Amino acid sequence: MKIMTLFVLFIFTFLAFGSSWTPLLAQQKEPPKLTLGVIPLKATGVKDYEALSLSNRLHSELVNTKQFRVVETERINEVLHEIGFQQYGFCTDEECAAKVGSVLGAQWMVTGAVGRIGETYLVDVRMIDVNTRQVFLTASRDFVGQIDGLLQYMENIAKELAAKTEHRLKYGSLEITSQPPSVFVFIDGELKGQTPFDLKEIFIGDHAIELKKAGYLTWEEAIVIEPLKQKKVDAILKKLCTIKVTSIPLYAKIYINGKYVANTPWNDLLPEGAYKLLVSKPNYLSEERTINLTQDDQLVFELKSLAEQERIAKLRQDRLKDQKSKAKKSSKKWLWGIGSAVVVGGGVAAFLILRSGEEGGRTDVIGTPPEPPGKP
Repeated sequence: MKIMTLFVLFIFTFLAFGSSWTPLLAQQKEPPKLTLGVIPLKATGVKDYEALSLSNRLHSELVNTKQFRVVETERINEVLHEIGFQQYGFCTDEECAAKVGSVLGAQWMVTGAVGRIGETYLVDVRMIDVNTRQVFLTASRDFVGQIDGLLQYMENIAKELAAKTEHRLKYGSLEITSQPPSVFVFIDGELKGQTPFDLKEIFIGDHAIELKKAGYLTWEEAIVIEPLKQKKVDAILKKLCTIKVTSIPLYAKIYINGKYVANTPWNDLLPEGAYKLLVSKPNYLSEERTINLTQDDQLVFELKSLAEQERIAKLRQDRLKDQKSKAKKSSKKWLWGIGSAVVVGGGVAAFLILRSGEEGGRTDVIGTPPEPPGKP
């Protein structure tokens, strides 16, 4: 009995908790509401006040659809007066409507005309995109009878615009261009066509774009489609180049941009671009090169043996030592000659000794040089 009571309480609690969240979840799923303005319909063959009355009814019916945030009529009249629309008659063309919408901060504007031909009344309504200044949606009605019958048509037109807008709010558009052209376009894994590519309707939300062409690296990008907006993609695909790397000796390690890829000999496809290559092998000096890959290329690395480099270094050191030793001997001979000149200068005669620092050099003497010191 207690278990049954607890179970019933749990069910009621769950239902109460769930019902409290239902409005919130429903609100999150509602389509976005955009701001809409209604410009008075132009009267053609009917009285101005009749056209104004029909415009006001259209305004009210658009509000009733709860699909839009509709700007108040008084505010629209203020803007129309501010921009001086009287200078060019009724504000019914796309340029004027977009200008009013920009001032109002609206995304769409509704304009049009109501007229009469014989016994038939005509209503033509256009919804204009403020950003593109182009007609977004249209609705029209023909009616035979008294003009007040058009009041019901205003409700029908408002519902038609709301329904069409609700559908359109689920979509955006996509335009893709590429270099090179004629690239295959994949959207969410499905082939859709080739560039240049123009898709008028694509569901809003996240999408994965892939562009593929033989001989080029696949181009990928995640995009977000927003309601009623066009997403433009301009892709530049990188050409794939064949690169071959070998070395002397073979089986050296290859690093590209700091990452090990393989041992020589090696060949593969790489996208065009700049790369830093390092080739190394134990007991050999590593060699590094920076290349700008724009076409197929073949590289040969001649690695130098560490033992051979040590032998060459030792030979250089020995040669430097030999040169220093010869230079030291040459400096001693000069000192002897200068000393002799001093002795003779203080005694019998003066002489000048010029001697090169290398053995076998030439000696020019003026006078008779004395015997070297220490000789009897």
